[in-house]
Amino acid sequence: LRKAEATNVAEDWKMAGVRFLGISRFFQGEDKVALSDRATECLIKANSLAPNDIDIKTQLGSSYVEGGKEPMKGIFLLREVVAQDSTNLDAQLNLGFFSMQSGQYDKAINRFKTVMRLKPEMLEVRLYLSEALQAIGDSQGALRELNYVKKNTSDSELISETDLRIRQIESN
Repeated sequence: LRKAEATNVAEDWKMAGVRFLGISRFFQGEDKVALSDRATECLIKANSLAPNDIDIKTQLGSSYVEGGKEPMKGIFLLREVVAQDSTNLDAQLNLGFFSMQSGQYDKAINRFKTVMRLKPEMLEVRLYLSEALQAIGDSQGALRELNYVKKNTSDSELISETDLRIRQIESN
């Protein structure tokens, strides 16, 4: 934050906002709100200095949604980013997460599939997709995604998480 205040450069304000946003995810209640507010303030400043920077808009959109005070403002910003650049992974992924949080699983599925087309090696997206598929009652689709992850990774944590999810689906 001090660097951003000293330089008044968009990139420094963005980095300060991203840090506050990241830290806010570890807190609850008033502390989370205060940190989210700081993130939003920094990102608003960054956006005012670089209004055409898609990455700043993406982070600001996420900050609005995660802060909880103006979630629709954040969704509109993220949609604006996707309208401008449909290949923006962060915006697509965040819209997928926020669709999941609001129970809009069909929208989440479409967002996650878009991310998979853009970056097929990002296997963890298939975990989120499997969760959305499970939520709409498509257990076979969920298992298909999980088995794909299991066959295409050597990451022991990812395999462990995948096995756990497979067992949960199969036990229901």
